[in-house]
Amino acid sequence: MDLNKDTIPVRLTTSVNEERPIMKDKQSMAPLPSPLTLNVKVTIPDQKVEYNLYLYKDFAKVPDSNFNSRAKDASKTWVIPAN
Repeated sequence: MDLNKDTIPVRLTTSVNEERPIMKDKQSMAPLPSPLTLNVKVTIPDQKVEYNLYLYKDFAKVPDSNFNSRAKDASKTWVIPAN
């Protein structure tokens, strides 16, 4: 949710499209996790403006407005420079 319409589109893709390893029928224990690659594509509408990209580990900390002033709630921040 973005109450002030401040955000821009971000697309996430992964190196796999299903859980791996796949659980077998009637398997009671989940398999060990396996690594994946996460790719992020940001669509920049105005190349003259600097943007911030925030990563949150806790969905409850994702703000619905005033993103920059609440940057401390993000677990990681990247600056996408102008131009």
